[in-house]
Amino acid sequence: MKPNEELLQKIGQVRTKWRTLLWARGLAWVMGVLVVSIAVGLYLASTPKVPFWLLNLLKFAGVAALVTAIVRTLVLPLRRVPTDEQLARFVQEKNPGLEDRLVSAVEAIHKPRPDQGMFSYLVVKDALDRTRNVQFKEQINKRHIRTFAVSSGVLALLLLGGLYLSTLYLPYGYARFTANVLKAPAADAVSIKLKPGNVTVPKGEDVTIDAVLSGFDPERADINLRFENSSNWEVSSMQVVPEKEPTYRYRIFNIQDQVHYFVTAGGRRSDEYTIKVADLPKLEKMEYTYHFPSYTGMADKKEENGFDMVALKGTTVDVIAFGSKPLSGGRIVFADGKEIPLKFSSSNPKQVLASVTIDRIMKF
Repeated sequence: MKPNEELLQKIGQVRTKWRTLLWARGLAWVMGVLVVSIAVGLYLASTPKVPFWLLNLLKFAGVAALVTAIVRTLVLPLRRVPTDEQLARFVQEKNPGLEDRLVSAVEAIHKPRPDQGMFSYLVVKDALDRTRNVQFKEQINKRHIRTFAVSSGVLALLLLGGLYLSTLYLPYGYARFTANVLKAPAADAVSIKLKPGNVTVPKGEDVTIDAVLSGFDPERADINLRFENSSNWEVSSMQVVPEKEPTYRYRIFNIQDQVHYFVTAGGRRSDEYTIKVADLPKLEKMEYTYHFPSYTGMADKKEENGFDMVALKGTTVDVIAFGSKPLSGGRIVFADGKEIPLKFSSSNPKQVLASVTIDRIMKF
């Protein structure tokens, strides 16, 4: 290889490392801006009070910041390609012992003079000799390249992991953040549904209220109660229960008066519902009389406070349900959906009767 080519090849190694440093630094900046923009966007999108138009404006601002980072840290720096003279001067600054020999040699290569042919050759040869122990590839700090490269990788992992976790724990914010800028998410994507809603219960009953949250998962939920004999709303925290969808629960014990209620969570408010109280009969107990199949030879068996029916298949069970007030009828509903009507008892108005033949596991 000719001395001129060898020297320029060494200068080219510095240029390659320089471009690698620019790529690593630029990507780290771009990934940083991207992660911060998405994190801020998801946080604001998870806040119901932030209107959709403002969220879109912030999206455009994030895109503008990303484009600016790409242009300023990648496009413009990579377009400014340093000359061989500039790189030679950079190497000389790192190696003061070279004095001006390297720059002079590069100038002699690029700006040769006809009357200095042999002199130019000697200048280049001298520069090569002086740089035998100079590691041109090491002139750009490897640690800087490695630091920027690792930072880019960590930021990329944070971005992917954050997006995945947001789909699990911030579904409402993720839906708003990724929604079309011209179309907001469907209204029912974010809701608070209350159970049992509007209902009438017997006086003295315990009532369980569940709030099922769709599209968001706040840290807490509060129930607001107003009893019929009061003009003030009472606010209480609800208890988290393990369900597939975020669910909070509150129980009213021994309800005596009509109550209005609604739930607030994450800056959102549910519809208002009413629990009406009526002086309805309550089931006080169940009484079973088992008539076992004849082949068993077993005598009839009476169970005063029955719950699950446990007997051989083919056993007939006479059921008596006792109410707190006169009853006109009713039904037994089993866990598998089977229903058996309870008939009015002419002997006792507080009793209803039914006959059940056991042909499965009977739970209700």
